[in-house]
Amino acid sequence: MARPRILFQGSHSQRGSRRDPPEILPVAEAISAALGRSLIRNGVDIILTGFRSLDGVLGRAAVAACEELSIDQRERIRTYPYGNASGNSKGFGMVLEPLEKRYQEVRTFMIQESDAVIAVMGGKGTADSLQKAMLARKPVFPIAVTGGAAGTEWERLRRMQFCNRTKGDLDFLADRSLSPQDLADMVVRHCAGLFQSQASRYSRRIFLVHGRDTSA
Repeated sequence: MARPRILFQGSHSQRGSRRDPPEILPVAEAISAALGRSLIRNGVDIILTGFRSLDGVLGRAAVAACEELSIDQRERIRTYPYGNASGNSKGFGMVLEPLEKRYQEVRTFMIQESDAVIAVMGGKGTADSLQKAMLARKPVFPIAVTGGAAGTEWERLRRMQFCNRTKGDLDFLADRSLSPQDLADMVVRHCAGLFQSQASRYSRRIFLVHGRDTSA
């Protein structure tokens, strides 16, 4: 049986129109690292779209968890770099470069490949991914405690009275009394409950696979 896959979306930035508060960054990083550990330890695979900012924090924590469990990171983590750069081999786990370079098309593909989306902070891309996941009827977990696009989307979903399964099941994502690890563990537990009733279907696409054979 295939393991469930989580798409992580999020970033902290002060470039362009974004001015994310610097004092929020340590909290966002702690939550992202806790998610990386908890997802791997609980048998959930991770999809990333980069190796910087919060992607980098979560990716490094997930790699460390793989090493602790003597697991090949390429079996549990996938990075899909996209945009204008070609031949970009940087990332975590198995790095697959989509031949399609348009952000919108790649995000749509990644939603198809994932079973749920978890977001921390982020900007327009994070909001777009959450909205696409909702349209695809995939569970979403916009963590609201650090604000950003995830916080804005959480507020919007609350006004819509949206839930993944039962009324109020997203409320804990705005609970600032939870530690980063407790919050991450609760997200993973909620995911596990939802995955039990889901059958994963993944699309067929062509990728350039980066990396080397690590077998002895």
